[in-house]
Amino acid sequence: MEIKAIEVKDEPLLNRKTYILKVLHGSGGTPKRYEVRKKVSETLKEDINKVFVIKMETEYGKNESKVKVQVYNSPEEAEKLVPDHLKKRNKPREKAKETGT
Repeated sequence: MEIKAIEVKDEPLLNRKTYILKVLHGSGGTPKRYEVRKKVSETLKEDINKVFVIKMETEYGKNESKVKVQVYNSPEEAEKLVPDHLKKRNKPREKAKETGT
């Protein structure tokens, strides 16, 4: 999986940066949100608890996705500002099932 930044927007009032990324994922299908989150956190050298995938779009037949990611200044800020449904979507599948979703 390869990641390229298309746009970076600094949002100081919300203590975060928003990235629009192009994720090239080969012929294996669209990757899971958690996989993208983990790869973005490694690429940006950020704590995974500060990184959240907000939106993923893959066009039919293409091996690339357009991804919107928000990176917060601290895990505490992320905990306050990220909606619960996005927190659940960004967990690994096994953990999401354990919490009842």
